[in-house]
Amino acid sequence: MNKKDIERINDTTIVRKTTVIGSFAFGWLITIAGFIVPPLGVIDNSVIIILGQALTYTAVGVGLKEYGDIQNARINQLLKDSEKDKEETQ
Repeated sequence: MNKKDIERINDTTIVRKTTVIGSFAFGWLITIAGFIVPPLGVIDNSVIIILGQALTYTAVGVGLKEYGDIQNARINQLLKDSEKDKEETQ
C-alpha cells in the first residue's frame, strides 16, 4: 500500500466515525425533543422511527468495521499458515 491508499483509508475512517457519532447524537436529541414539545411526555411514532434508524445506522457503522477487521485477521492467518506449510514441505 502506498501513502495515497493509507490517506484514503484514514479519510474514510474519519468520515465513518463522524457520521456514526452524528447519527447517534441526532437520534437521541430528536427523542429528547419529542418529550419536551407539547403534549409533554407523549412521544410520536415518527420520533421512535427516527431513533431506530439512527441507532441502526450507528450499529452498522461500527459493526461493519469490526467485521472487516475480523475477516482481515482470518485471511492474514490463513496466508501465514499456507506459507508455513509450503516452507515445511520444501
